[in-house]
Amino acid sequence: MQVRIDGRRYNTDKAYRVCGRDNDRTRADFQHEEVCLYRTNRGEYFIHGEGGAATAWGFEDDNGSRAFGAGIFPVGNKTAAMIADAMKNSHRIRFERHNDWIGSGRAEQDPNGDLVVYIGSVSRFVPSAE
Repeated sequence: MQVRIDGRRYNTDKAYRVCGRDNDRTRADFQHEEVCLYRTNRGEYFIHGEGGAATAWGFEDDNGSRAFGAGIFPVGNKTAAMIADAMKNSHRIRFERHNDWIGSGRAEQDPNGDLVVYIGSVSRFVPSAE
């Protein structure tokens, strides 16, 4: 998948895959979620995620129904390090979508010790034809 965000191209086929994980559910499951952290040739990080209708990656389609969705979101070095550490050590990561929040992702630990990563709207990004 590739998209342009603020004039920069993010391409999962050309970037280095740092780490990733899925939740062992099938793609047909509304709870399916798969997320990977990538590093571009420019040294910038981004996450690519996809998931069923009941996940943060799902979106509302033209009929008002929730559907499977995917997206790419740039993240800063600190957030990338937190995601990589959580994936390496099998810590729980929760992705939360905020339709009004657009920009590089941010992450924080919640009171239970889970890593919460905030992402923008999945429907904001249109795949690039390039």
